[in-house]
Amino acid sequence: ASAEATEAILEVAKHEQAGLLAIATHGAPRGATSPFGTVSEAVIRQCPCPLLVMRTGVHVDPPTGAPHVLC
Repeated sequence: ASAEATEAILEVAKHEQAGLLAIATHGAPRGATSPFGTVSEAVIRQCPCPLLVMRTGVHVDPPTGAPHVLC
């Protein structure tokens, strides 16, 4: 399932010619070598554009006048 999710995310980023991709991660299980989940880690390694990764459960208000972001 994670390979399919990774491919779908990367395909949309390429198709839409994304200037920035924003994704959320729940984090990796204890003892993992990466602080990210499986899908996030794969997207980080293969993403064709700049990437913003945030932990789930974190709320950030966008700055005033920020451009529309599709997540």
